[in-house]
Formats: sequence, structure tokens, C-alpha cells
Amino acid sequence: MKRPNLWRLVFLALAALAISTTALPVVLPPTALPGLRHEAPFFPDADYRADIPAPDALLGFPVAERAATPEQVEACLKAWTTAAPERTRLVEYARSHEGRPLHYVIVTAPANLERLDDIQRGLARLADPREVGEAEAEALIARLPAVAWLGYTIHGDETEGSDAALALLHYLIASQDGRASRLRERLVIIIDPLMNPDGRSRFLKMVTEHRGAMPNVDDQSLLHSGYWPRGRGNHYLFDLNRDWILGVHPETRGRIRALSEWHPQLFVDAHGMGAQDTHLFSPPRPPINPNIPHARGEWSETFARDQARAFDRQGLVYYTGEWHEEWYPGYSDAYASYRGAVGILYEQARIAEDGVRRREGRILSYRESVRHHVIGCLANLETTAARGRELLRMLWETRRAAVAGDGPYARRTFAILPTANRSRLEAFLDLMRLQGFELFEATTAITAARATDQSGREHHDLALPAGTVLIPNRQPLAHLLAAMLEFDPRLPDEVLREERTELLEKGRSRIYDTTAWNLTMAYGLEAVTLPNALPAGTRPLPSAMPSAPGANESVLEPVAYAIDGADDLSVAAAARLLEQGVRVRAADKAFEFDGVQFVRGSVVVTTLDNRTFEGDLRKVVTGTVAELGLTAKAIASGLGAGDLPDLGGQHFRLLDRQRVALLARGNVNSTDYGAIWFTIDHRLGIRHSHLSEESRHDLARYNVLILPDRWGGPGSVANLEAIKDWVRAGGTLIALDKAVAPLLAESAGFSRVRELPEVLGKLPDYELAVLREWLGRRGLMPAPETVWAHEPSAAVAYPWQATGGKHPDEPELKKRDAWQRLFMPQGALLATRVNTNHWLAFGSEETLPIRAAHQPVLMVADGAEAPVRYGQLVVTNEAAVLELVAPRQSRDAGAREESGDGGKPESKKESSEGRRLGWCALPPGTSLRLRMSGLLWPEAAQRLANSAYVTRESYGRGQIILFANSPALRGASRGAERLLLNAVVYGPGLGTQPPIIP
Repeated sequence: MKRPNLWRLVFLALAALAISTTALPVVLPPTALPGLRHEAPFFPDADYRADIPAPDALLGFPVAERAATPEQVEACLKAWTTAAPERTRLVEYARSHEGRPLHYVIVTAPANLERLDDIQRGLARLADPREVGEAEAEALIARLPAVAWLGYTIHGDETEGSDAALALLHYLIASQDGRASRLRERLVIIIDPLMNPDGRSRFLKMVTEHRGAMPNVDDQSLLHSGYWPRGRGNHYLFDLNRDWILGVHPETRGRIRALSEWHPQLFVDAHGMGAQDTHLFSPPRPPINPNIPHARGEWSETFARDQARAFDRQGLVYYTGEWHEEWYPGYSDAYASYRGAVGILYEQARIAEDGVRRREGRILSYRESVRHHVIGCLANLETTAARGRELLRMLWETRRAAVAGDGPYARRTFAILPTANRSRLEAFLDLMRLQGFELFEATTAITAARATDQSGREHHDLALPAGTVLIPNRQPLAHLLAAMLEFDPRLPDEVLREERTELLEKGRSRIYDTTAWNLTMAYGLEAVTLPNALPAGTRPLPSAMPSAPGANESVLEPVAYAIDGADDLSVAAAARLLEQGVRVRAADKAFEFDGVQFVRGSVVVTTLDNRTFEGDLRKVVTGTVAELGLTAKAIASGLGAGDLPDLGGQHFRLLDRQRVALLARGNVNSTDYGAIWFTIDHRLGIRHSHLSEESRHDLARYNVLILPDRWGGPGSVANLEAIKDWVRAGGTLIALDKAVAPLLAESAGFSRVRELPEVLGKLPDYELAVLREWLGRRGLMPAPETVWAHEPSAAVAYPWQATGGKHPDEPELKKRDAWQRLFMPQGALLATRVNTNHWLAFGSEETLPIRAAHQPVLMVADGAEAPVRYGQLVVTNEAAVLELVAPRQSRDAGAREESGDGGKPESKKESSEGRRLGWCALPPGTSLRLRMSGLLWPEAAQRLANSAYVTRESYGRGQIILFANSPALRGASRGAERLLLNAVVYGPGLGTQPPIIP
């Protein structure tokens, strides 16, 4: 046997030692960090049942030592409700987009738990006073326990709430002390410990990734801040604390249904805020929406006093009001208040883990931050228990005022007019049903003696056709209904003064969120308000519209299938057919085949285009439209009626299959990115790719590239030269809000569109473009006799002669623009005028409500198109309008020439005097309606009027489409959203010049 080499053995031994040393590293203990450990118990006098497991045993660490994961939260809920079934019930009320369950836990005394169904029925009776007399109401108030709903972590990275919920739940379920017993006896306590599990899971993954061996108390570190897209939003990065009135996401929809079943008297929404802040709780400061029940304000003060005393006993600091206001009705606490609860907001200094060193030098630990929520919740529960009957009476009295015949909501009805956009109307009605509103429809035509439209104009003897949806404001949920549907709520004068002062002194708004949200406007549905109760000739609206057939089978060998383009889902049909390899066309003009009329934007699939399609074309078309609830008309003959288009003509434009890329990460606004992602997933249902702006990509794989809004300033677009080459080769580039700025720089040599500050010295060119567009849309022309005259006319109208004189010089214009920029809206709904002949406007009416905020003011002259502009032009003087193209011949024309008027007719000069509004003149004989809802200062109105909301221009074989702000905001802007859908799906075929490949 060969003897081993001695040196080899030594080498192997040393290698083994090195491996064992690296496998067992020495972890040094952290140095002392005074104040990091907060040892004060949550419930010092609690006496817990031994058979109910403690949180530490279930979590593997003391509760609030660090944030529990959604899975750990769920395990605690199941363990506790299993251990104490006589005083708890676990209810799954929804599933998140990522499939995580959302639960609430009911904690109450066994006697209450046994009669939960009876309690729910009694609360439902109390919440609808129309069939409940005063005596029955008082009996219900006397025997029902009050309901307290505590909700936590609707923003996933505000993690303390869920851990506070675990500590509080264990106490309420397991403690045998007098306080816990009293709360269980007097209340039905509903705890929703995790309202956004997807966001929390995403954020805790970031925390785990950045957790070191040593504690970190620097709130700027990634451990505390996270990284793009952070954890605030849900799977699609939506802010669920804005979704209550919109009902877009499954988490919200489940909560609304649950809240509707329980009619709680207290609703707490526990949040986190900046780590260097302290603790905020309700009541809010003005503005407060006037539809919030008046009693809520008084009760907010009561709860605040009790909560303040609880904090004072612990030597803690806090504040109320300041930045917290309740104008927008979609916040959790405000929303619950409209339904008759006392809604309370908590905001605790947010810590992700360990603790944070504060400015005053001390460390605020994660556990201490959690404890602040526990203290507030317990104080609010005790107030509710002590005054439960009064709070139940508030519910009864609030609802009774809502249905009173002489109440503030008795004589108002909202009317939504019929529309061919079936899916959009049904989506709106689904939201109304979700909220619990009572809906009716006109069975015959109704004449409304008076009605006010969405632009504030009053109409007399307005005809409302059969099928009009009518929603009387007088119903149990009148406060919420009014807040969601009234057209034009107005801020109090004092709030306006304070807002103006803040803008002038500090250059910022005091309004926390948007000032306009009307749902009919957001959905792009025509509606009016009637100043009367529900009119005669109506019936309750059926629960859902009848479904449309997939396709008619009467034509055995069709030449084509046609899908009407009025419905938003027609765009999804086109996109999904293209994705399946079907060749699809879009009609850019209305047509009629086989006696059936179709609007512009209708989708057509011809059998000739699809001769090589591998599959059953009829089956694919039928199946695609059926799953969308649409109808495909099988066409026997492609001969159009009269002079309407024939199937083989130029008006049926062949589309290219969309291959979509969406830019993400870097400085991309994650909320806008998420909204676009949601829109493509849920409105179109097509595949698409998400690209990091921090990397280089082969753009040749895509023909649509979407640049969402950006955080902070406009910055720059990565790989701009590559994007330009891609567009030049036939790509469709879609950019939104602040993402447009780098494309507009003259030095970029890209887009011809400009921002207002860059063209103040060239305003006549942009003003002329507006007048030229308007003349084209009106179809105005000189009198035929002057056109066919054998002698040329001495007087010709030039649009620029109607502009009301010269603009001020450029320095003055710059000063004005800088001043006007101070007052740009925080969020208002404005009327826009739509060029319905443009393919981007398929499915849109001539007036479309569009949001305006702090956004670029887009200016379009020659070389680009503006299918949608801010401001609806209304003709007020037909004669003056005609003078723009046919100036009046006057005997003193020579005298006017001598006087230096340049031959301009006197009547035109008079009609155009003072007609300029901001940077642009109005056409003679017109006025401009702009604000529909929300705060719009006059200075901002002048800046925005006539600017473009969406632009489109060619670049090489491709095109650039720009939006002044996001059309997908919060998943509820259905009118603006249609413009984006058209751009994504129809852009590759209608706006580009794809090469013919031999």
C-alpha cells in the first residue's frame, strides 16, 4: 500500500480548519444602544387564560419585537379563534390580487356571539328608519351592543398597525380582567388586522433583505425606507385608502360588503407617518366635506378627549388636525363616517424595525410605536362601551335625517342618461350597487321641468329618454351618495382664503388630496341633477343588464364580423383577437352593413384577411366577444348603405398586433406605473412586458412603449437616442405627465410639442392652431356666392385678426406664467373638447371631463395634433362666428383702411375686443366652459384653457402620443382611460406606417 504524502495530509488538515472557521463565523454582539428596548408591557394587569396561546409562542418572538408577516398574522388569528370559539369568530371577507386571505375577527361575549345574526338584523333595521318607528328604534338601541371596527395597515409599509392588532386581539380574547370582560359584554368588536397583505409582504421582504447583524436606528437607511416600489400600495401599487368610493380592488370590495353588514358605531383606521413625527388622531381640520353627518364632529371631539387623557397618563405627545382634512370622501375614516360611524384616523411615527433615532436624541423603538396604537385603540373601545347607546342613536338619527321628507336630501335626484357604452355604464352601476344605493330607471320618456348639467348649466323641460338611470338622494345612505355624486361641492370661503395664503406664502397647497372626484364625470357618463324627488314613471333597476350574445349565427358564410366600437370592451376584443393571431381592422368612419349601424372605432374581422388563420375563425371571434359580454355581428355583404364605407375601402384600417412594454423602476412614479399595469391587465387582458429604466433593452421586440409619470422633477429619459431610433422605425411611444418633459426639449430633436413656458415668444403660432382646429371642426366656410364669384373678394377673413390685439411682450408673459403656475390645481375636473374624428377619440363624446393638476401645459402648433384640449367652446353669437370666415362688406371699408384697421370689418373688431383668455383668443361669438368640479383658481384657468390634454404626432414611421397627466388614475377614470386604451391597441396600426414585408 502506498504511504500518504505527509505534506498532502497537512494541507488537507489546514483546508478543513479553514472551512470550519468560515462555516462558523464569529458574530460580535451589538454595542450598547440605550433606549432601543422598550420594556413597558402592553397590558400590565392582564390575567390571561392558559389555554389560549400567547403571541410569542405563535410568532417565535415577542409581539412587536419586529413586524409579523401576513402568514404569521393569519396563524395567530386561526390559533386564537380555535382556542376560544365561544367568544370569537374568524371571517374571511376577501382575497387579495396575490391570493392572500383578508380576515376580520369578531370578539364579543358568548351571549352576544350566540345572537350575532339577530344583532345584524337589528342593526340593519336601525340603519333604515323608513319602516321603523321611534318606539321600535328605542327598543333596538336598548338591547343591541354597539359595534366597534378597528382596521390596520391599509398601507403595507405602515407595519405597526398589524402588530398592535395582534397585541390587542390576544388581550381581548384571552384576558380575564374586568376591563376586557366589560368590553366583550358591551361591544361586538371587529378587528381587521391587515387590510393590505400584499403590500406588507412586499415591504417585509425588503426589511429582511436589509436586516443586518446590528440594529439600525437611521430612518434614511433602506431597512426603514425600502426601495422602489416600496410597500404602501397593494399588488398593483394602488393606495387602498383612496379606493373606498371607487371600489376597484378586491380588498376594498370585500371590506365595503362587510361594513355594510355591520353598520359599526366606531371605525378606526390605524396608519403610520414620517419617523420623525409623533402621533396624530382625529378630529380633522377644515375642509371637511359638508355631507359628513354633523353629529360626527361632536363625537370626534368626545373620543379625542378620552384618547388624549390616555396618552397624557403615559406622558406621550400627540396632535390633532394640522394636515389632516376630510374633503375627499374616499379615506377609510371619512367613508365610515358617511355611513353613520364615528370614523377616527391614527397616524403614528412609522418605524420599520429596531427603532429610529429622533431629532431630540432619544430612540423610538418599534415596540413603543406599536404600543401607541394599542393605547389609542383601547381608549376608543372604552369610550364606545361607555356610550354605546348614544352612538347607536346617532346611527338611527343620521339615517332618519337622510330619509326625511323635509331633509336636505329630499328633493334631489341624480339622472344618468342612456349610453351605447354598455360595459362602462354597467361598471358604474355595479359600483353603485356595491355601495348599497337604491337605483331606478325610467320606463318611459320623462320631461324634467328643471335640470342642472355637469357644467353647471340649467335646463328647462329637458327630455330624459326611457332607460335613464335615476338615483334619488333621499335614501338611507344619502350622505355617502351625495358625497360621491353631487357635481360641484365648494370649499368654504375661509378655507379658500387659507389655501390662497398658503400658496402665496409657502408655494404649496393645504389640500391633502384632490378637490374633485365626481363619479359620473370620472366615468365619462352624461348626467344631470334634478331638483326634485324621484319622478313618476320609474321602476327599481334590475340587478344587472341582460348579457349580450356572442355572435349571431344566422349568416352561414359571413364576409366579416363587426363589433360595435361604442363599448370600451370593443378595444379589449380587438386586442385579444390580435393576440390570438387574428387579423383585425378598425373603422375610422361610421358604417352600415346588413341594415345594422356601427360607430367609428368599430372592430372588423374579415374572412379574407384571415384565410391563413390556423383555427376556427368563427369560434375564436364568438368566444372572445362572449367572454367580454359583447356581440359580434356576422356580415353577409360588405356593401355599405348609401355613401357609407364599403368593406374594401380605405376606412377599414388594418391593425398590427400590439407588443407592449411598460417602463418601471428608477424614478418612475410607481403609483402611475401600477395604474397602467392594472389597466392593461384588467381592461384589456393582454400580455405585456415591464422594463427597468435602469437597464438597456432590445426595443425591437415591442411596438408600443409606455413611459409613466415620474417622481420629482422631469429629469431625463434613459436611452433617449435608442428610443428615438425605435420610434423612427415605427414604434408608438406613449408618455404621461412629467415623463413628457425630456421629449419636448428643443435640444432633444424629437417632439414638436412644447411646454407653455418655452413658447411664450411664439404664442401667435399656437393661438392660430387653436383657431384653425376650431374652424375645421365647425365646417365653416365663406358664403357660396363668394366662393363661385368670378371676381376675387376684396375682404378675406384671417383668423388672427380675431385675436383681440397683440400679446404682451415676452418678459411680461414670463412673469404672468410664473404667477399663474403658483395656482395650478391640486386636482380638479375640467371640461375638454374632443375631436371625435380622431382615432384616439374612438368611444368618446364631444365633451369629456378630464382631471387637471400640477402638470405640463402642452402646446401644439403645426406638425402635431391635439385630439383633446381643455375647455368646451360654446357658440353664443352665430352671426359673430360667421364673420370669422365671411367678413361683412361695408361701405366705409376704405375709411377703415385709412384709419389703420387693416381692412378689418368694424363688427369683427367689436366682437373680438377683449376675447383673449390667457394665452389664447377665443373664436368670435363663443365662450369657453372649463371648470366642472373642484378648485380651479382663475390664474390656473387662464393657463390651462385651450392647452392640449393629449397630443399625437408622427416621427419617422412611428408616432409620439403625450398625455398631460395620467389617464389611468386610481383605476376609475373610465373616460380618460379609453383614450389610453385606443393609443395602446390601435396605435400600431392607425398612427404608424408599418412596412409591408414581402
